[in-house]
Amino acid sequence: MDYDYVPISQRQPLRWPNGARVALILTFNLETWDLTKDTDKGYYAGGPAILPDVLPGHTPDFPNYSWREYGQRVGIWRLYDLFDEMGVKASCTTNAVTFERRKAMVDACLERGWELLAHNWEQGELLTDFAKDPAKERDIVLRSLAQYEKFVGRQAKGWLSSSLRSTLQTADILAEYGCTFYCDIMNDDQPYPLTTPNGPILSIPYSNEINDFTLLTRRNHFHHAQKLHDRPVPRRADRGTRRAICRRSQDGPHHECRVAPACVGSRPPDSCAARIYRPCKIASGRVVGDARGNRRMVSVQPRRPFPRPVVTRHAALAAAIPGYVPGQCLSVPGVWDGLTIQLVEQAGFPAAFLSGGALAMARHGRRDIGLVTLTELTQTVQVIREVSDLPLIVDADTGFGNADNAARTARQLETAGATAIQLEDQLFPKRCGFLGGKAVIPAADYVEKLKAVLDARRGAMLVIARTDARAIEGISAAIDRAAAYRDAGADLIFIEGPESVSEMTTIAEQFAAAVPLVHNLVDGGNSPLTRACDLSAMGFAIALHPLLLLGGFVRQSPALLAELRATGSTDALQHAIVDLHAINALISTRSES
Repeated sequence: MDYDYVPISQRQPLRWPNGARVALILTFNLETWDLTKDTDKGYYAGGPAILPDVLPGHTPDFPNYSWREYGQRVGIWRLYDLFDEMGVKASCTTNAVTFERRKAMVDACLERGWELLAHNWEQGELLTDFAKDPAKERDIVLRSLAQYEKFVGRQAKGWLSSSLRSTLQTADILAEYGCTFYCDIMNDDQPYPLTTPNGPILSIPYSNEINDFTLLTRRNHFHHAQKLHDRPVPRRADRGTRRAICRRSQDGPHHECRVAPACVGSRPPDSCAARIYRPCKIASGRVVGDARGNRRMVSVQPRRPFPRPVVTRHAALAAAIPGYVPGQCLSVPGVWDGLTIQLVEQAGFPAAFLSGGALAMARHGRRDIGLVTLTELTQTVQVIREVSDLPLIVDADTGFGNADNAARTARQLETAGATAIQLEDQLFPKRCGFLGGKAVIPAADYVEKLKAVLDARRGAMLVIARTDARAIEGISAAIDRAAAYRDAGADLIFIEGPESVSEMTTIAEQFAAAVPLVHNLVDGGNSPLTRACDLSAMGFAIALHPLLLLGGFVRQSPALLAELRATGSTDALQHAIVDLHAINALISTRSES
């Protein structure tokens, strides 16, 4: 393992996806120790000692073990609630044995779409213990990574060693396995490349030790300019520990461009200072402790709700999808997995549509009749987000139930990475908008559901209110419903299935000036197939093409299969297919490249 010396003043500014100006990693430590260990030496049973008289490893030390146990039995579940409330994801460093011993805790992270980071086999076992036994270290690392794959269902991308104690060969083993980043070297504020005999790997410093958290709460140093309020902090561990957050600006001076994971621990700081610093419930601000063990809160203020800025609906759409320009209709193709999103992204489209119909047909081989579950939909969003940051509109069907169900759906999809969701007013379970046998719920019931969804979101996710009333109650009733949905706060309006250009023009005249309009373009559907330029002239903002790629696949596949069956060869198909190298080139645009 080696790396170049490049002063931070000589580097280019960091660039984040979608023009973001801040990159922040919030980290939970999902760590597991044994209560006892076969040794006469002092053993921190559950991490660093809270009580100073540490017992030998073969003697149970319940006080120094149980604080970690409390975090996993109680504290982290309250942290889940807090992060769900804020709509924020976390990254969890996870010991391999944690997957088995604390499966419910790990499953809760996976359900939320949180990143899990491989973190050694067991917390009390340090890789430096095997510095003179490379084969043993290799076995531990590979066993830990295999455990990760078994429980997470995919290969681990990153690694943090227990207590950051790695050896000179650790990075080499990780690069050989295929990990793309490694966090043990705390010597920088930014990621930088490491070279190993098995290829490059990115160093992302676990900067907890080099930011102000360490100075303030573990070493008990204070800046003279800090003003500590005399208000005591409740001693309850309702929300866990919030650690320092470091911000980076892509355009600011070099000392502002930092990458420093903020650690939100289900365990307290791992030094003797932990005896005076306890997890606390905090409203907003930073909890600190002085040398006498008194705890104070800096900048204490009640936590405020997360207000959405007052902007026009068209401006909100432009902010969510940078390629959108008011007055120009965006063509948005439908996708259903990690491959199709990359096809759309590389073709240069500014957004994609996760179509419920395409997902039902491609994944289940069934018509779009409400068979796709929320779990399947969320998992698909997560898969897409692993390979693409392209703005994604997600078909949330009816929200999978009543207003409460729909609110939960919105939170889950927002957490998974949806840029916008489409919510329709059909009776659950729904049917494709171009199929017969549909029914819509009362407009007042849908307004209640829509408001629940709007209240449930915590970030900038947009909500598209869709009505399927045209085919059931007529165009006038559909327009009345859409007006009620607009007045209830929908970010975009979608009237499914207008049957003529005249109806489309009426819709645009009614809504286009105040709210972006969505139109569905499906070959074989009820609506006229209209070009994007014509839709722009009418005033529509987005034209969805949910089945374009699926239709192309179904059209071309029979001829390919017939040729193979007839000749037993693909020689005559070379003009119609791409080879393995082309496919690998397509899907290797991110971490695998």
